[in-house]
Amino acid sequence: MDLDYIPTADELVELAWRYHDEFWELLSVEEQWTVDRVTERIWSREGLGSASTRENVAEVTTAAAAIAAPGASREIPVILAARAVIAMPELPLAVNNFGAMLRLIGKLRDSITVLLAARELEPRSPMILTNLANSVYELGDSYAAETMYNEALVATGDFGPALTGLGNIYMDRKDYKRALEVMLRGAQVGFCGAVKSACSEAIAGEHGSPGSIPPLPPPWQGGIKTAPSAPGGGAGAQSTFTVPQIADWSSIATVAGYMSAGFRKVEAEIRREISAGTAQLKQLAAEIQRASVQRRSAGSALCTISFENQVFHLRLIEEHFKAIAGRAMARALDEMRQDEAWSDWEDRGGSRGFLQGSERFRASAVRQEQGHMDAAV
Repeated sequence: MDLDYIPTADELVELAWRYHDEFWELLSVEEQWTVDRVTERIWSREGLGSASTRENVAEVTTAAAAIAAPGASREIPVILAARAVIAMPELPLAVNNFGAMLRLIGKLRDSITVLLAARELEPRSPMILTNLANSVYELGDSYAAETMYNEALVATGDFGPALTGLGNIYMDRKDYKRALEVMLRGAQVGFCGAVKSACSEAIAGEHGSPGSIPPLPPPWQGGIKTAPSAPGGGAGAQSTFTVPQIADWSSIATVAGYMSAGFRKVEAEIRREISAGTAQLKQLAAEIQRASVQRRSAGSALCTISFENQVFHLRLIEEHFKAIAGRAMARALDEMRQDEAWSDWEDRGGSRGFLQGSERFRASAVRQEQGHMDAAV
């Protein structure tokens, strides 16, 4: 594909209409009613609504992403995303989500076309760059995708999805060292089971030989972070629980001290965050099931507990120190075997026998040399 070609707004809308009409015919009457209800602020029975706002269009395209995430539907998210683009083709969020949706249904070339338009609207968006790289990579051009992933990382530092994509490329190339480097950078950002497995494979590929020491992950950017309440909010402030950062992971004493005292300080926070997070997750699940994402009030947000990422992070630390301890034990065992062998050799008269043998060899050599001299004379 020509990655330099930027489709016009008219071409983008025409593409969105094509997918909209194709998938609309696949919906039941009840599903069509659901879509109309979700898009009523930007869509009328006759087609495009006249009172579309960026806020309303953003709600519709966000609803599309929320429904697509758990895989609840294939058709409804595409139609919602298409309607958002038709209503406002100049909105980067809408164009990005439509392009990502096309990738999910396997329409990679059209996905790239749409995401190129999204990149033109917002060139430094890490999400747009990453989504574009994902589609380009799946179409088969890993080198162009690698460039786009790196552009996303330049724009926003350690952007988890870009690090994951870059790590997958290096894994495919069997470049375990670089794969491990980017994966460890993203270890605290968001790792699914597949990425954890890939990271473990990279560690085995790069540090699988006996005596090799896998590296420590970068320091966890930890602490218990709670965002300040929005005006008029209060109890619903957004919060993310994270394990406090360990000062020095290169020191076993520091890790041991943290294990004995650090967890006690956060136990109360764990219980409090689990309680709040469970209630809010149930609320979000109900909204997705209704195929509608209502705009939350300023004081309402989702509480994220990132235990799995942190457990994986701590496991990497464990593997590092376990490898050090294993190598030390192996060397100590080798030394012990040498000491035992030497002691056994001496117990069997080894040193005395060695000296006696040396004397016999020297006497024999002297006699031999004397014989050669007599013969010469």
